[in-house]
Amino acid sequence: MKSEGKTSLLKILAISFIPFVLFLVSGIFAFPFTCNAQDDLISPGPQIEVTDPHATDEILVRFKPSASPDEISGLNEENQGEVVQEIDQLGVGRIKISPQKLVDQAIADYKNNPLVQSAQPNYQYQLFSQPNDYYYDEQWNLKKIGLEDVWEITTGDSGVVIAVIDSGVDWNHIDLSANIWNNSDEDPNNGKDDDGNGFIDDVRGWDFVNNDNNPMDDYNYGGHGTSVAGIISAVSDNSIGIAGVTWNSRIMPIKCADSQGDLNDFDLSSSIIYAADNGARIICLSLGGPTTSTVLTDAIDYAHEKGCFIVAAVGNNGTSIVNYPAGLDHVVGVGATTLNDNYASFSNYNSSCQVVAPGVDIWCTTVASSYWKDEDGGTSMSTPHIAGVAALLLSDNPLLSADDLEQIITVTADDLGLYGWDSYYGYGRINAWAAFHSTATYFAEGSTLQSFEEYILLMNPGEEAAYVGLTYQDRTGRAKKHIIHLPAFSRQTVFVNDISPDSEVSAKSISGSRIIAERAMYFNYEGKDGGHDSIGVTSPSNTWYLAEGYTGGDFDTWLLIQNPNSSPATTTVTFMKRGGGTVVRNYTIDANSRFTIHVDEILPNDEVSTKVESNIGVIA
Repeated sequence: MKSEGKTSLLKILAISFIPFVLFLVSGIFAFPFTCNAQDDLISPGPQIEVTDPHATDEILVRFKPSASPDEISGLNEENQGEVVQEIDQLGVGRIKISPQKLVDQAIADYKNNPLVQSAQPNYQYQLFSQPNDYYYDEQWNLKKIGLEDVWEITTGDSGVVIAVIDSGVDWNHIDLSANIWNNSDEDPNNGKDDDGNGFIDDVRGWDFVNNDNNPMDDYNYGGHGTSVAGIISAVSDNSIGIAGVTWNSRIMPIKCADSQGDLNDFDLSSSIIYAADNGARIICLSLGGPTTSTVLTDAIDYAHEKGCFIVAAVGNNGTSIVNYPAGLDHVVGVGATTLNDNYASFSNYNSSCQVVAPGVDIWCTTVASSYWKDEDGGTSMSTPHIAGVAALLLSDNPLLSADDLEQIITVTADDLGLYGWDSYYGYGRINAWAAFHSTATYFAEGSTLQSFEEYILLMNPGEEAAYVGLTYQDRTGRAKKHIIHLPAFSRQTVFVNDISPDSEVSAKSISGSRIIAERAMYFNYEGKDGGHDSIGVTSPSNTWYLAEGYTGGDFDTWLLIQNPNSSPATTTVTFMKRGGGTVVRNYTIDANSRFTIHVDEILPNDEVSTKVESNIGVIA
């Protein structure tokens, strides 16, 4: 069921196998259709008016860092505004405005003051759909994306935390309670209800609607966040209920939507910040709206910089309208497909769609330890599939970065619809088995500085087309990435200077197919023309040995280290001189970055070999 109607014929099945109880609620029914012909894929959908819903009694204001508390207080008093909440990490205040003042006028008043950096409405969003689940033999969606074989590798690690930012989660659900995250370090009462308020006093997440630590799902139509959580990580192999994509990973419940599925910019952004600050590696957002803002954008950027992989539903308008946060950078937008891998009619189609996943006839958990099946479907049910597969990948390799997860999931998707990426299917339907068998090639060396030209050379010797994800990492730790579609039996050349100009850069390629990757360099260095070609290495290592090196005369030796991981690397570099003797240096290399050492400055006019040791795998 999709958020446009928020109601449907709900089939609720209690765990004790009691008969179905049918609730007929007035609403809008959507009937997915299948698309087999390309003509159907490119036909325009119904057009609807796009509005910018926002709160009418408050705005969001970002004050300049130089503004003092007294100046801010005076400005608010002058404009009859009151700061009711703040996001300290973003420097944003939630301002209650005077009942006599319109939002546009209040924004204009604040923007005209030199103490203010920006002011905007507090935009509102909605949950996109309400999914449901059943027993495993009816969970076609899990089999479709190849999970049965993946579970032979891992069923998920409890150390991987997925934040479900939604209407809350029924953390007492019999199929969820064992997989609910709580921060025991902040539990002064040892998990007891010492204050008599009806819920345990530890911190299991947060409710930004009621501003307390009881993020219970009270969505009026069965529990939206509870359903999302069940798809991701229902307790599995326990003879009851359903199986989750991951069986053991933890759900961090964060409530930012009320019982009607409505939420606002401030609470959504605050929820994203909370998830990032409290250790979530994955953020699942089965929600959105047609308007974005700098506050939401900054919250997404903040979470990405903290290492969070973020997925969001593209929406259920059935049109080309872009919804947010799915349309933002660092967010993987997810569309919906049917049992037969056809595009679901309600799923939005546009540039924000990166991958698709099953979204129709999905069984999942609902409140009060119940289960149901949403026959109408929604992209909200597709999105948690991606979050769950990301959790499995992290369980197998916790050093994967958010960018790694995005590249792996997109390049290993099964291409559907039009050839290559298209706005209906993105790069294709997620394939968990293929994701676990992706291959990588690493190039520590590379430069696009003045007088240097760098090329990545790709060959697809296979009989089927393939996607290749390329990531470029420089000294700042900020990665640039893109995806290339390689036809069968083809070659493609990528000019790195156009993508990451004027930088010392390491590169990495990821593909689900057998792709050959090389790196070519051409240069005019200190008046000397030259060039060389290198095959990359296929995996990081904790130890590297480099026999060659000479720093005498006109020779320069450079040690180049690439850290492709989501955590900093602590390295010890031992330089060995001819005839004996060593010089040892220790370096910390930022996550997802490239590090350069000019050996001539350490051992001038000498012959030198090098050993690199690291606490985590790097490329040297």
